[in-house]
Amino acid sequence: MPFDGITVSSVVSELNNTILNGRVEKIYQPEKDEITLNIRSNKANYKLLISASPMYPKIHLTQDNKS
Repeated sequence: MPFDGITVSSVVSELNNTILNGRVEKIYQPEKDEITLNIRSNKANYKLLISASPMYPKIHLTQDNKS
């Protein structure tokens, strides 16, 4: 799936609705090209996975614990 304007808009909307004005509490680096941010926002905890993998770049909220 291409990372076009529609996809970027959807990602921005999801992140604005959940973690906007949140506070980063911890940062993990489970892989050499990936980080996970633990974010506290609106009295809830979120995990934001950011990957710069050449084959599978991605950014999304997750519940998985890789660290």
